[in-house]
Amino acid sequence: MIPVPLLNNLNAPLVAQLDVNAINIELKAYIQQEIANGVKIAMEELAASIFNKKVDDATVKLGESMQEKFVQASSAFQ
Repeated sequence: MIPVPLLNNLNAPLVAQLDVNAINIELKAYIQQEIANGVKIAMEELAASIFNKKVDDATVKLGESMQEKFVQASSAFQ
């Protein structure tokens, strides 16, 4: 319960007791969901970045290997 000071139309002080348990539960669930979504997105981006780096590295190595084999084959014919 949170006490909230209020004034009525006669400017007499009133106090309302607000039960914020339901709001706290909803807020906690929302925060947990947003954190989970943020972590999921970050992990997906990291995984994609790692995958793309591995593919790029493999492509470079394949190109170098093919070039090396081509040079070896060319020198064998001469």
